[in-house]
Amino acid sequence: MNNNTPKPPIITPPHYVAGEGHPFIFFFTFLRAAAQGGAEAFIVSRHDSKKPNQNVNFQNYTINYQHKNITIMRSKTVFLLAILAMATTGIWAQNEVAVNAVAGQTNQWQLTMPAGNVRLNVEYKTQTSVTMQYAGAEVAAAGVSTCLGDEPLFLDSLALAVVEAETPTQAVEGVTLSVTSSDATVVAFGTNNEASGALADIHFLATGTATLTILYAGSDNYGSSSATLALTVAEHTYTVTIDDGEVDPDRWTVAPAAAVTPGVTAGTAITATYSGTRKVKSVRAMVKQVAPTYTLLSAATAEDIGKVVCAAGHLHDEKTAVPDGCTAVGILGKVTETGHGLILALQNATAQTWNTINGWESVSTYASATLKVLPDEAAQASNLTSYTTLGETAVSDWAVAQKSDYDAIFTNLGSTTGDNDGKTYDGNVNAYITTGVGGTAISGYYWSATATEGSANAACIFGSNYWDVNNKSNRYSVRPVLAF
Repeated sequence: MNNNTPKPPIITPPHYVAGEGHPFIFFFTFLRAAAQGGAEAFIVSRHDSKKPNQNVNFQNYTINYQHKNITIMRSKTVFLLAILAMATTGIWAQNEVAVNAVAGQTNQWQLTMPAGNVRLNVEYKTQTSVTMQYAGAEVAAAGVSTCLGDEPLFLDSLALAVVEAETPTQAVEGVTLSVTSSDATVVAFGTNNEASGALADIHFLATGTATLTILYAGSDNYGSSSATLALTVAEHTYTVTIDDGEVDPDRWTVAPAAAVTPGVTAGTAITATYSGTRKVKSVRAMVKQVAPTYTLLSAATAEDIGKVVCAAGHLHDEKTAVPDGCTAVGILGKVTETGHGLILALQNATAQTWNTINGWESVSTYASATLKVLPDEAAQASNLTSYTTLGETAVSDWAVAQKSDYDAIFTNLGSTTGDNDGKTYDGNVNAYITTGVGGTAISGYYWSATATEGSANAACIFGSNYWDVNNKSNRYSVRPVLAF
């Protein structure tokens, strides 16, 4: 016989314990039964009954112990002692064993077996799924196609949504999305794509197909989920049409036939052949003009923050190269309600002392309280060109702005770095300056045009993490602005 076989509790049939007058006898009997029978869960239930021919209610408590029912009649004292007996003997006690996830493995856990049977309690996270839409159509399977030279694709325009599997129409709040690409030669991300509310924008570098993996980072309440999106980048294609004034159009053919539909890439040799009986006097090819995609600086609003400003006074999409024939000047960093604003330079000017800057001409007719205008080409450095107009919009020429202006520009461009004195530059700011337009990232310490209150010898500078004050005679970098 197996000595480990649990013994039944020592309670004689019919397993009734009179509640009144015998609570302690039951208590010690129960302790003995538990000690002999081993720790096993009890199921306790209550029911009301009446003795035959009497109108007195009795509260009966039934305890199931090792599949045997023990009914305790009337006495609440006996019932409470029964519960105490269970807790005292360890019948309800749980000795938790350490369980650790296996490093480098998925869905594996380890524990050291104790001297006793173990039950693993498993709790699952709520399952999630990711759905993707673009231009109102589901594209998780079909993917997205685009062309070299197209405007960047912003992931938030994909209408990404994370939903609970149990309620697929309800978006989960507070989602954290990140995106990676299987081929960095085809696409690149213009902004930091880790754990932020703003999703990355995608720039197209070469033809090919890259798989984007969009990950929803779960929390304690939700699981993690991911979805993939095939992004195909191709070259733009163009078509040829015949316009002969509807005289004899059916007699014209174009080779290759793809030049008519769906189109061919630039540089393809095209042959047009006429097979009719008429005499052809001349054939000319006219390129259809594409409508401009820019807006004017003179019409700038706060919605245009981050766009690239060119010398013609046009605002082009952020983090993209300007079209041929345009010269990128800077990044729109501030626009006021009156339509004035500040354009942050793509390059540094020549390093200066604050005392020198303070001696320059002051201008206060634009978006800033007071600007200190760089006086000459030597101050502007060789990589900055003087401007007094951008297209039809008058500008201040390059100038050093006030501390509050730089703070506003960095804030508008998405900076997450700074201190109690204001925002400074970070990777988000530099992404606008360097991506597409090829500007030089801000790095190191820079003067503002703001003097320090209470000190005749100090003025405000900004670095990569904070604002500070420094001696006015020290030489630091200058990142100027254009005011309009």
